Amino acid sequence: MAPVAQELSDSFRVVEHLQPGFDEGGRTVAYLVHHLRETIVEEAGPLPALVGASWGAMLALCYAASYPQTVSRVVAIGCGTFDEPSRRELERRRVARETPSERRRIETIQRQLATARIPPEQDAAFAALARILTRTDIVDPIGPVEDLVIRHDYRSFQAVWSDMVRLQQAGMYPQQFTHVSCPVTMLHGREDTHPGRLIHDSLRRFVPNIRYVELERCGHTPWLERHARSAFFLALREALS
Repeated sequence: MAPVAQELSDSFRVVEHLQPGFDEGGRTVAYLVHHLRETIVEEAGPLPALVGASWGAMLALCYAASYPQTVSRVVAIGCGTFDEPSRRELERRRVARETPSERRRIETIQRQLATARIPPEQDAAFAALARILTRTDIVDPIGPVEDLVIRHDYRSFQAVWSDMVRLQQAGMYPQQFTHVSCPVTMLHGREDTHPGRLIHDSLRRFVPNIRYVELERCGHTPWLERHARSAFFLALREALS
């Protein structure tokens, strides 16, 4: 999200939160919430707004549920899934969008992930998969899609996502979001493979102050979209002001 931070920095003080990797304890949702709390206490000042994309949007909601009096608002961009129907629809959309060559490449990478024995091999395959999905999830990119991820950590992804699914199946999320007391804005591309309206429907029974804004001709990364970028930043600034 570096381009988003840079764009907002003309009007806002922006603190970039870097999540811990597997070796630093990044293995559970609870630890990532705790780690985000440390960043906010040390760097962010009173009542910050939380802006997160995809998994970061989910983490922002989890944090706001755990520390509801410490957040002024949450903006969830291309938010991830909180139930099985949304995950099935996400997978269906991705498969429908992939070209035959992309599907073959993805299957090859998935086999590499399954057989990799050491973390560097896993991370390299995970990075290759992420690059493909990032490109296919964008409707019309402004230019070349640059990989801005600082570090791909497959072990952390596996552990944290498994924990999130477990917490959902145990009934903790999204039920825990009834504790969120600040305004929440979902900014979601209409053509995002993550099914925005389904995800919103799964959240609105639990999140008291949620608003859904859908961006036309837009995929999963709106700040990289030719047609939606301006509308996205306009909506983002409105949500933060």
